[in-house]
Amino acid sequence: QGELTGELTKLASAKVEVRGVRDGDIVDIRTREGRPCGYGFYHSRSLVTVRVLSHDPAIEPDHAWLRARIRAAEAIRCDLLRLP
Repeated sequence: QGELTGELTKLASAKVEVRGVRDGDIVDIRTREGRPCGYGFYHSRSLVTVRVLSHDPAIEPDHAWLRARIRAAEAIRCDLLRLP
């Protein structure tokens, strides 16, 4: 897994340090001080270099995490929005 260092609020325009990362990788996002602050998808040619998946560095996105997020989105769609 790759690692990015920078400020989350400025990742679109800030310089970030990239090590061992390819486009499409899930990356560990850290502050300039090296403190973990989340995970995201990396894409070097995008205007938004990192699309944040999670602001919780304690929970690494995996298949179970993705399934839970999809179930939560489905519940919102069905229960709150009353959509099929």
